[in-house]
Amino acid sequence: MKQQLKSAGLTLVFAGLFLSLLIGGQFFFQNYYVADHFQEQLLKIDGIKSVQIGDEDITITMDVVSNIKESYQQIDKIISSKNYQIIIKDNPSQQLKEVAAESETAIQEAMTRGNFTEMEHYIKNMAQRQGIETKIFVDSQRVFLQFKSKDKFLYRILERPNSGLPTLGE
Repeated sequence: MKQQLKSAGLTLVFAGLFLSLLIGGQFFFQNYYVADHFQEQLLKIDGIKSVQIGDEDITITMDVVSNIKESYQQIDKIISSKNYQIIIKDNPSQQLKEVAAESETAIQEAMTRGNFTEMEHYIKNMAQRQGIETKIFVDSQRVFLQFKSKDKFLYRILERPNSGLPTLGE
């Protein structure tokens, strides 16, 4: 009987050690290997200066890019299997922040009514009067704004509400 208790005790100790090893291995894999793998892939995208991976978000410091929509879609493709929130850090001036704020009404209207051509015309004219380069991109899920003035730049990626309306290519 003592031998059976001793064997059962040793079995429980080894099972506990094995379980601890498995949990530790999973923690290491998730926090070091997966994070490094994402960082390597993300840093290959043109315009990305640095990547910081948190528990629930990925903060990406950007440089000037020619098309924020393409860059964002590449980022989204790499991390689509995980449930991370993407935070884009840009380099805006106060003027760019003000133009982005002034654009919000037109953007919200366009997302509600679908008048994206009018929105683009309005925002580009407003920005052009202030000497700001502007690019606006739209897909079925998001609106992408890209403002640039001298060495400062600002990116905004806004999720479109699910309107239920069909779009081209869907």
